[in-house]
Parts: sequence; C-alpha cells; structure tokens
Amino acid sequence: MRILLAIPSKDQVQYLDNMISALEAQSVLPDAVLYLMDRPSGRDRITASRRLSGHPFIKLMCNTTYPAYIGRPQCVLGEDQFLTGYIRELAIGYMLENGFDAIVFLDGDCIPEKDFVSAHKSVLSSECPVTTVGKRKEDKHGGLDQREKPNSAIKLFFDDPTEVSQEVFFVDSGVVWTCNFGFNLGAIKSLMATNELLYNRKEVFPSDFLGTWGGEDGFIGLLCFYTGIPVIALPNGDNGIRHIEHERPGKKYNHVQFIEYLEDHRYNLIKLLDLYGKNVRKLPYVDRGKMVTDAGIVHDI
Repeated sequence: MRILLAIPSKDQVQYLDNMISALEAQSVLPDAVLYLMDRPSGRDRITASRRLSGHPFIKLMCNTTYPAYIGRPQCVLGEDQFLTGYIRELAIGYMLENGFDAIVFLDGDCIPEKDFVSAHKSVLSSECPVTTVGKRKEDKHGGLDQREKPNSAIKLFFDDPTEVSQEVFFVDSGVVWTCNFGFNLGAIKSLMATNELLYNRKEVFPSDFLGTWGGEDGFIGLLCFYTGIPVIALPNGDNGIRHIEHERPGKKYNHVQFIEYLEDHRYNLIKLLDLYGKNVRKLPYVDRGKMVTDAGIVHDI
C-alpha cells in the first residue's frame, strides 16, 4: 500500500524544521510527503525551497492560483480567502495521478507523533472505503485532545480503532478535523461521485466552503456518515498531532457562524440524498439544536 502525506501550509513556514524532524522520526515512513504552500510570500517560498531541496521524500508544491468557484467568499477588506479545501483538492489530484492508495492530511502548524503515519496506514489499508481521524492535542487542554477531556460529551478515542456511529457528533462538527485525518482510495472515489451527483462538481472538499474559515471538514464528516463511509477514530497511543498554539485571527474565526452555515448545508444534503436514494442510513433531518442539547454537548472553543 502506498500512502501520501499532504501538509497544507499557509504562512506556517516557521514550523517547518520541527515538522521535518517529526516526519523523519516516524515509526513508519510515508511513501511521499507533499508540503503545499498556499500563496506564499517570496521569502517563505525561498526558505522552504532551501530547506527541502534534495530531501528524499518531501516534495514542495506552491499554489499561486484561485479556484474557479469560491462558495463562501471572505468579504472583510484585507483578509485572505480561506482556500485550504482547494489546496487539499490539489493534493488529492496528485495522489490520483501518481497511483497512491491512500492520503493522510496534517496541518502546517501541527507536529505528528511517532506513530501518526503507522496508525492511519493500518486502518486505511482496508479494501472498503474508509476515513480515519486522530487526536489534536493542545497545551490549552492539558496536552489532551479537546474531545477526550473528562467533561467532553463527544467520546471518540478508545484502545482500539473505533467507528464513530453517533450522528450528533458529526452534526456538531466534532469528528472530522482536517489537522489529522485520512482517506483511502475507495472513500475518495465515493465522495467524488456523491458530490458530482448532488452538486455537479467532481470534488472531495465541497467548494461551497471555500473563502471563509470553518465547516469544510465537518461537511466531509456528514457526507461520509450519511452515505455509509465508515469514519474510524484511531486508537489511543502516540499517533496524534500536537497543535502549536497561536493566536486566531478574529476576523476569520467565527464558530457560531460556520455552525449555522454547516447546518443549512446539512439540511440540503439530507434532502438531496433522499431524492437520489443515497441516504443509506435513512435518517430524517432533526434540528441540530435539539440533538446537541439532548446529547449534553457543551463547547470549549
């Protein structure tokens, strides 16, 4: 099985040295790594190029273009468009063109633990479509993933790989976080086919979510859940990522706004899946607010 690790990076070249060290220390190496810089400055591009020149398995790619369609454009003067979904789509294109069997994504401000690649690979080796998710460990949560804190109502991680089967976890955008997740080839083909059928766009990361931060990973989780692609949470162990703490730009990060946007799209998604006979779980639409309240989910943002 050939596995590709893709690392989208937007103004995060300062973390590259730590990233390289962690990748070289993996218990199982990926077959290739793509470090994808999104609209980098000239200085950052030169820095990364010099650091990665001649590296045996890390390839540098720099994106300077914009997608044809941005569904949720950033309308704040001076703020960049959030295009990480588009960058991940470029990585999937590279994966398909070069015959990889699975792809794992890691954010440019996150450092992987030693068994990160190994844990994803062991689950993604399945012949059936499957998506994997792992922990995002943070100092502000005492070195834990927010979802494994004692007071969290969202419980994903156990001692064995475990399929996430609770609808409310997906509805609350609490499962698929793009800093640590992966697809095998079957899952990619299935998601592409679904998006083409429903929205006439052959893509994995719906471009309706490009432009403004938030919701694109949650929607991937919903697509997987309602269409029957298993989402497997990786087991406890040294296979998470450690997020490097930094300030969130206030004009880009609005949790309430993206949750509302995601809910509108979930409603439409269920109706379209029903229309085409693709709602394999045959679940009706239930309002997010009621589901979250009934589950006792409290946010720690």
